[in-house]
Amino acid sequence: MARSAAEIRKALDREVAHIRGLRDLSDDGKRRRIAAAYVKANDEMGQAKRETKAERETRVDELRRKLFGNPTAGDPASAINFRDALERAEGVKTAQQAARLLQRAHETGDEALGKAVAMRVFEHAPMGGAWGALMTEWAELNGRTEALGDLAELTTSSPMAGLHRSWEHKLAVPSELGSGAHAREWAAEADADGSDDAA
Repeated sequence: MARSAAEIRKALDREVAHIRGLRDLSDDGKRRRIAAAYVKANDEMGQAKRETKAERETRVDELRRKLFGNPTAGDPASAINFRDALERAEGVKTAQQAARLLQRAHETGDEALGKAVAMRVFEHAPMGGAWGALMTEWAELNGRTEALGDLAELTTSSPMAGLHRSWEHKLAVPSELGSGAHAREWAAEADADGSDDAA
């Protein structure tokens, strides 16, 4: 498993600071060594990003099953019942319709219908208003507030959330490398030389 993004950044910062302090290397030698460290860290960061994405997707699947999955999975009769409940939920067009069905499911103890409708409500909940209030009410009534909060946090599509995710695994390019466009080329030179030019 790859190190965390924060650990990778700290390790790169330490390595770059060490290289900058080497007095027996020329500027070109330092640049090559820094490029090699940056490329290695950037590759590791890519792996960390892929692992984080996979973990997030797995967690989203787990939470969706916990919140909205068939409450008696494995039983053929319940599978049919749950499929019917999902079809009924698909017909819900307004928060008022959803509220009536959720109330009916609660009164009759129909957990399958409740979960199916709640799934439909969740699809609209980011819009806020009556949908969001209904989602919160259902979660509180069924002891699912924490799971719902976790799922909402992982699936939110707000601009700020998207910006955070896009920068979560970014590395700052050391100043010696300019834009970083030639980092791999310089890193390869360092690998080929085996050692860097003395100052």
